Amino acid sequence: MPRTHKFTVRNKDITRLKKLQTSVNRKQKRLKRLYDVSIDIEKKDITDFSSRKEFNKYIQELENFTDRKNYRYVKNEHGLVVSRETYNELKNQVNKINKENKKRLKRYENKNFKSRGKDTEEKVKDRKLMGDTRYIEFKPKIFNFNRFRNKQELEDYEESLKKRTNRKYWDKKAKQYKENYVKGLKNVFGKMGKKLISNVKKMKTEEFLEMYYTEDIANIDFMYEFMDVIAKLHELETIFNV
Repeated sequence: MPRTHKFTVRNKDITRLKKLQTSVNRKQKRLKRLYDVSIDIEKKDITDFSSRKEFNKYIQELENFTDRKNYRYVKNEHGLVVSRETYNELKNQVNKINKENKKRLKRYENKNFKSRGKDTEEKVKDRKLMGDTRYIEFKPKIFNFNRFRNKQELEDYEESLKKRTNRKYWDKKAKQYKENYVKGLKNVFGKMGKKLISNVKKMKTEEFLEMYYTEDIANIDFMYEFMDVIAKLHELETIFNV
């Protein structure tokens, strides 16, 4: 005895179902072959549906899977596979960081570069073009998917991007710059730099950053000779108004 349908089934319903299932099968095989990705889609017969609503819902599921915009993947030269959505989101995060860096650099790039507290003929942007290492952090980041050899490396990178796109990240980073600078002063000058260290600590973080990015001798370099240390201390005391 032939099975009866629980709702009115038209020939075009049967044709549509079979056509979609064929497309699903083809796409499943392609994803497995190219990306080693297995997507499980339950295969149903027309007699398995109890209502038109249930049938339409299943059809929608198949159409969603076969849609070219969905279930897309990217594979790098190491064989690492991620969804196209993840890939695009990572690129967007990098672009967001670059945009923020550009915005931060804009605060300083047109300011006069100074040497021992006096303006020079150069702008900060000129020094940046000359390769001054203090501006490396502003260099635009490039998302290179091929650099990741495994999933763990990618996850670590994702985590770092989340931190850097957090609104409070740069505030914390700026405070860290100042704290590290103070530690550097202590290591190089010890008790001799007491007044200098005290003045730097009193500075507002933004004021310190501007000094760091616009003053030629603000960097602390390791020095072997005692007289070089004394000379550097006097220079820093001049620009930090000790």
